[in-house]
Amino acid sequence: MLSGWTTHGRLACPYCMDETDAFWLQHGRKMSWFDSHRRFLPRNHVLRRNKKNFRRNIVVVDSAPLEHTGDEILLERIEECVRSHGLSTTSVVGGNGHLPIEGYGDYHNWHKKSIFWELPYWRHHKLRHNLDVMHIEKNFFDNIINTVLNVAQKTKDNINSRKDIGLICSRKDLELTPDGKAPVPIFRVFGEAKMNFFRWLQEDVKFPDGYSSNISRCVDLGGKKLTGMKSHDCHVFMQRLLPIAFAEILPEHVNQAISGISNFFREICSRTLKNEDVQLMKQNIVLIWCN
Repeated sequence: MLSGWTTHGRLACPYCMDETDAFWLQHGRKMSWFDSHRRFLPRNHVLRRNKKNFRRNIVVVDSAPLEHTGDEILLERIEECVRSHGLSTTSVVGGNGHLPIEGYGDYHNWHKKSIFWELPYWRHHKLRHNLDVMHIEKNFFDNIINTVLNVAQKTKDNINSRKDIGLICSRKDLELTPDGKAPVPIFRVFGEAKMNFFRWLQEDVKFPDGYSSNISRCVDLGGKKLTGMKSHDCHVFMQRLLPIAFAEILPEHVNQAISGISNFFREICSRTLKNEDVQLMKQNIVLIWCN
């Protein structure tokens, strides 16, 4: 539903958010799509009724959102938004010095209607956005590795996220203690296990010439983190090393969840993709998220 308009900031317009389960994180100060995936499960799936491991006391009964055509997006969403605000041309919608739409920064952050909708064939495109898989993969990898290794200023497991967990989930093992401290989660690698992980990267991991850069040079033992990794390095690490990197130092179910994401990227980056394989991946990714 985002195609056709440009937006940024903390809140999105109700014209694109009304069919999602996104909600505002009180302490994280951003929109979250946590637990928005369960509606893609089969209607009678047991995880739809799970009130503990996802949002507290929430049973998901909604089905997956409908896939809108280009005409529906243009006529029912974009043009309706323009008409409802009395706007006759694209140039007055907002952004780049134009007057913003009423409510900008309050309940939406829309800037302007994309000029691509002027193209006669644009509304008939099945996909109006090209997603850069390798950079998405890098973002996934960075967030996973920085959180597992608890890299300062980069981990997603911080005090604000723990406060939000206490508000929306029933996970006492992750909530802040009465004295304000965060318990060590089961998905964190620390101490000697972390040093063994870095030594493994430095001394044991080898690839054929030209397959990837020398990942051992990206190991920062002093800062206990990985630095200077390019997109292709993250691509190789995500698909080839991540499934085995934490196999012996993280609980089995945690490693399975990480490996599931790794396998998904490896499959979707395959040289040959069959339609039936894509449909199977579409089903499996929902279960992977549930892990």
